[in-house]
Amino acid sequence: MAGAEAREKLQELERKMREQTRGMMDDLQQRKPTSSQVVRFVTFLVGMGVVVVALAVMAPVLLLLSPVLVPVGFLLALCTAGALITGSLFIAAVSAVSWVYKYLKGKHPAGSQQVDSARFRLQDTADEMRSKARDFAGSAFQPSSQGGSAGTEDASA
Repeated sequence: MAGAEAREKLQELERKMREQTRGMMDDLQQRKPTSSQVVRFVTFLVGMGVVVVALAVMAPVLLLLSPVLVPVGFLLALCTAGALITGSLFIAAVSAVSWVYKYLKGKHPAGSQQVDSARFRLQDTADEMRSKARDFAGSAFQPSSQGGSAGTEDASA
């Protein structure tokens, strides 16, 4: 009887495996790739093969030329950075000149209110310092309350 039970279990397992296999085959049939996906995949594989072959061929050449290529690459990087910086500074200068031109023409570009405010504060401060300097200069030439001027006391001493 043990053999019969084992055969029944084995047959049951085989049946389940066939069902699972049939289900997987049905899934594969439903999910099979389209022709465009296959073409993309083959193109990717061919491209990667070309890259690997090119690197294998070029590696010795790059290794032999690296004493020349590294400084040249560094020089190119510096030239590129210089060109970008020069261009950026030129654009900034043109923008600044344009802003000043608009400001002087009275077109009130962005930020002109802050410049006007700063200019008025600077003028007020300059006027205040000028009046303090006049007061100080005027008090230096007036006689002191102790009798006589400061200049005459130094001359008699």
